[in-house]
Amino acid sequence: MVRVNFSGHPVENFPVAPFVGANLPVDGPSLAAYMRETLLSLPGREDLLKGASSEVILPGLSHAAGTLLAEWHGQFGSFPSIRWAVKGEKGFSWPDDAALDLAAVRESARTAR
Repeated sequence: MVRVNFSGHPVENFPVAPFVGANLPVDGPSLAAYMRETLLSLPGREDLLKGASSEVILPGLSHAAGTLLAEWHGQFGSFPSIRWAVKGEKGFSWPDDAALDLAAVRESARTAR
């Protein structure tokens, strides 16, 4: 499984993506090109192209997350599973039950056509 952290927060077993901490472009075409280049240089890319499963932690900005998912699907032919932070008594954690397989959601949504 290829795991990538696009959130900018340290998460055990999720390597930080190359663009974390950078200033994301504010215009749409530049943001799309930036995400494309990020995924073209992504560690684990060859495995993903061969159909490896994936789990990502998305960036907090909705426009960046949406663009990332569109580019991900375009390059790898499927959606990743995603994981998100849950606030607890001792700060945030990324538990196993705070995850969602977006490819399964897509397949289920197709039945509503």
